Amino acid sequence: MNNLLTALTPFPVSDDENQQLVSLAIFYIRRAKNNFQIQLPLTEQFVNWDEIAPETSSIDLFALAQKIRKEKKITDYSLAAMLACDFEGVSPHLQTLNDLKALGVMVFAWYLATGRSFQDLKKFCYAIRTMTTKKGQWLLKLIPNSISSPDELVAALEAQQSNVPFGEIRRFKEFLHPLKSLVDNRSANGKSEQQLSDKGDRANRPHIEAKQGKIWFGDQKVTFLVDLPEQINPSIAQEEQTHDHSKPSLTIEVDDQNSCDNRRSQTEREIRGQDIANAITRKSIKSIFDWGHLSGNEISRLFRHQFYAAQGGNVTALFLCISILTGRRVEDLIRLKLKKREKTSKGDQWVVVKEFICLVSVLNLPENSGDQYVSVRKDIYLPIPLALSGTLREVLNDGRNKNIDFSSHLSLLNRHFKNRLSQNRLAEISQRFYIQQGIQKPIIAAITGQTAKHNPSLFYCGLERHTVSSTYQRFINYIKTLTHLTELSLPEAKSNQLIGSNSIALDKVVQQRFMTIKTAVKNARNWHTCHNALTFYTHEVLSLATGHRAVGSPFERITDFDLNHGQIWICDKENRQEQSSRVLPLAPIAQNQVLRYINHLQASQYHYSLLKPELATEIDNSLSGKSDFLFFITGDKLLPVAPNIVTEMENLVDLPNLKGNWARHFLYSKLIAKDCCPHAISNFFGHADFGEEAGNPFSHFSMQRYADLAAKIQSLLTGLQIEKTSGWQETNI
Repeated sequence: MNNLLTALTPFPVSDDENQQLVSLAIFYIRRAKNNFQIQLPLTEQFVNWDEIAPETSSIDLFALAQKIRKEKKITDYSLAAMLACDFEGVSPHLQTLNDLKALGVMVFAWYLATGRSFQDLKKFCYAIRTMTTKKGQWLLKLIPNSISSPDELVAALEAQQSNVPFGEIRRFKEFLHPLKSLVDNRSANGKSEQQLSDKGDRANRPHIEAKQGKIWFGDQKVTFLVDLPEQINPSIAQEEQTHDHSKPSLTIEVDDQNSCDNRRSQTEREIRGQDIANAITRKSIKSIFDWGHLSGNEISRLFRHQFYAAQGGNVTALFLCISILTGRRVEDLIRLKLKKREKTSKGDQWVVVKEFICLVSVLNLPENSGDQYVSVRKDIYLPIPLALSGTLREVLNDGRNKNIDFSSHLSLLNRHFKNRLSQNRLAEISQRFYIQQGIQKPIIAAITGQTAKHNPSLFYCGLERHTVSSTYQRFINYIKTLTHLTELSLPEAKSNQLIGSNSIALDKVVQQRFMTIKTAVKNARNWHTCHNALTFYTHEVLSLATGHRAVGSPFERITDFDLNHGQIWICDKENRQEQSSRVLPLAPIAQNQVLRYINHLQASQYHYSLLKPELATEIDNSLSGKSDFLFFITGDKLLPVAPNIVTEMENLVDLPNLKGNWARHFLYSKLIAKDCCPHAISNFFGHADFGEEAGNPFSHFSMQRYADLAAKIQSLLTGLQIEKTSGWQETNI
C-alpha cells in the first residue's frame, strides 16, 4: 500500500491535491470491484478506507492536471497524471474511459505488487491519458463502446490487432500487454475458485489446485516434485509455486499464460514443467520468470549451428553470431558501414585493423579539457574473431548485408527453440554473462554499445581500455569453451589508456589541491578568512568522500549527518522532482572533518556573540539545523556554498579551476578501478535501477557492501594524503 500511496501523492504533505488524488483512486478501485469483480491485496485497504470520502464530483480535474504538469510530475507520477485527466465533454465514450481508468489503477497496483517494470507502467498510463487527443484517438476507436469484463476487452483488442496503424504497433502493445498481465494472473485478484470457473470465456483455461502436495490441471493430474539440496532457495512468485520450508523439496506449478484456449497438449505441459524443474536444480535459472532466457546448452547448440552456417556462406547466420558476441541487435549490425580508422564518427562502425574486422564504438562524450585532467579516448575496439572476420569483410565489401531477411531466418530457428528467440534476447546473452560475472555497469555499457545518455555512469567515470578489452575477451573465451570452437581467437589487449570522462583530475592535482587549501587555513590572519578556507576544505573532503554533484547548498543541514553510525543523507539534484536522495556511508576521515567543522562553528558562535550578535544568531541556526550547514562569511552575511562561490575560492587561494563535478568523476573512476561491488557503486552514486535501491527490501542489498565501499574510500583519501584539519586552533589568530 505504501508504494501505491506514494504514486498518488506527488505534492508536499500539506497540499489538498494529494487528498483529491487518493479520493479519485478510491473511487476507481471501487468501480473496478463493483463492475469487474477485481480486487488486489494492495488495493483492499483502499476499498475500506473511510478516512477519505471518495467525493469526486467537486474535484477540479483540469486544475489538478495543470498543477501536475506545471510542477513536472507527469513522468514520475504517471498514475496521478492519468487519474487527473478530465474526459468530461471531450468524448462521448465517458463511461468506457472511466472503466479504463479503473482498470488502469488495478494494473498499476498489480505491477507494483509483482515488482514489474515501472517504465511499462508509465507507457500504459500515457496510452490511457492520450486517448482523447490526436495521438491516441486511433486506440480509442479499437475499444468496445462498453466494457463488460477485462477478458472481453483483451479479446476484442487482440481481434482488432490487424487494424492497428503500422506506426502505432509498439504503442498498441504497450497498452495491451499490461492488461493481459492482469487477466492472465487472475489468481492474484483474490477471487474464489467458483468465481473463476463462472467465467464463460475462461472455462477452457486449466484450473490449478494444489492439495496434499499434488497439482491438478483441470480434470487431469500432473505433479512435479524435485528434490533439491538444502542450500538451494529458488526465488519464484507465490502464484507459481508451493514450497514446504520444512523439507528440501520444491513443487512447481505450470500455468499456460500464453494461450487462453489451452491449445498446448498435456504432454507439452509436462515436458515444459520438467525442463523448468531441471533448470532450477542445475541453478541455470533462479526463478520461473527466467525461463525465457537461453541455457548454456541452448546457447552452445545455437551458436555452433550458426557458426558453421556462416562458414558456409550464410550471411544472416554470420550476423547472428556477431550479435551474440557484441551484444547488439542484428538489425543494428546490418546497417553499420565500413570506415577507415582515421574517419570514424560517433556511434558504431566497422573498421579494418590488420587481419581483423573490429566493431568500433565512439562514445558521444566531451573532448579532453586541460593539463590538469587525465587524457582519455572515446573509441572502443571490439575485434571480431578471425574465423568470422574474413567472411564479414567480404560481405561488407560486396554489400550483401543490405538484403538480409532476418525475420524469416529467426522464424525457422524458433521452431527448435519453442519461440523463445528474438533480437533482444540474442543481444542480452552477453549482458547476462557480464552481470553474472559481477562486471561493472559502465564496462557492460561500453562493450554493448549503450550511450551515455541512457547510462550516466559512462559520463562520470574513466575505464581502462585494457579492462574493457579483457572483459570482452572473457566472454569470447566463455563461448569458445562452451561450444568447443577453437577458431574463436582474438589478439591480446595491451593498451592502458582510459576511455570515458574528460573530467578525471590527475592524482597529483588532487593532492596539491587539498594541501593548498589546508595551507590557506593555517595562514589565515582573521576569523572569517579562516572560516571560509575551512568551509572550502570541508566541502572538498565531503564531495570527494560522497561523490556529491555540484549543486547549490550541498550537505544542506547538520541533521543530515548521522555521525554515530557513520552515515549521511544527501539529495544532490537541484531538480528535486527526480529520485536523487539516498543514504551513504562516510569514510572516517570525512566523519572527523565534519566533527572538526562543528567544533569550529561552536567557537565561531562564541567569537561573534559580542562582535556581531546577528552573525552569531545565524551560526546558531546552522548548528541547530535551521539553515545551511556549510556557508561562507562575506561581511555581515552568510552565503551557502554554490559552484560559483567555489570557483571564487579557487581563485582566492591560487588553485586551477576544476569542473564542478570533478570529485564525482574522480571517485567514480577510482572505485571502478578498485573493482568494488557494482550494486554498491550504482546505489552510492544514485544510478541504481528500479527495484535495486539500497533501501528497497526486494533488492537484497547488504549494507556490508556499503561498509566495504567506505573502507575503499578511506584508503583512497589516505593515499592522497588528505587529513582532517581544524580551524582557528591551527592558525595564529
